[in-house]
Amino acid sequence: MGILPVMEITDRLEAYPTSGDTKMTMVVTQPCIGCKDKACLPVCPVECFSTSEDEPMVYIDPDECIDCGACVPECPTEAIFYEDDVPDQWKGFIKTNAKISQECPSAHE
Repeated sequence: MGILPVMEITDRLEAYPTSGDTKMTMVVTQPCIGCKDKACLPVCPVECFSTSEDEPMVYIDPDECIDCGACVPECPTEAIFYEDDVPDQWKGFIKTNAKISQECPSAHE
């Protein structure tokens, strides 16, 4: 199938309603697209990252993340933020992580 383009990720999000009660801790954002270096995975104590071969980046499952921040200094593209620190232009990635992480298998396998 190949890697999904950025616009397709955005289009997929339109299918999900926004309830306003989505819990999120750490958020993977735009700079991760195309990287998938996965240096953040080994330091995650709860293995909360998800992805697939077809996805252009990794995602954090908000139901699993414990907000420890261990992944932040390991990210080579500086794409991971605490939710409250996500830059305005990347706020949409909060919803992206919450929704797409549920569609993908664990990235830790």
